[in-house]
Amino acid sequence: MEFKIVFLGPQSSGKSAFLLRAIADNYHENYFSTCGASYMGKIIIIDENQYKLNFWDIGGDERLVQLSVMYTRDADAILLFYDTSNDLGFDKIPELVTFYKNTIPSDSCLFIIGAKVDCGNNTPAIGKAVRFCNENGIKHFLTSSKTRENVDSIVQEITKKCIG
Repeated sequence: MEFKIVFLGPQSSGKSAFLLRAIADNYHENYFSTCGASYMGKIIIIDENQYKLNFWDIGGDERLVQLSVMYTRDADAILLFYDTSNDLGFDKIPELVTFYKNTIPSDSCLFIIGAKVDCGNNTPAIGKAVRFCNENGIKHFLTSSKTRENVDSIVQEITKKCIG
């Protein structure tokens, strides 16, 4: 079974770092901004069944939001990333949730991922995210690609949600 999982969010929100850690268990301090989209695949096993995960990392440039619909229209899961180390890191996410809820298939799973939790005091952004997710019935995760915190468990849980 195959699943298409699309990573979205503002520039420098941690999408590419998470993807590289999830796929290759690798981390770099400095990343170039994703121009357009990049693809990586991974096969995982859950309960003795094999699943192919097709990850699409969409650049966070605001000009790409409209173009991202061609990647999300048949997605099994959408992961919206925000930077927890920036007090304003979550501020664009509610607008993106509204946009994508109107463009993705009704059976797609939507998740919000707070990245960079290793970077210090991140309470304001996380607090906003938790409130928003609770009010809107969206699953929220926190992660650090640098320390590997929750990377594997997030991939596992998202896959299980896609399985049904």
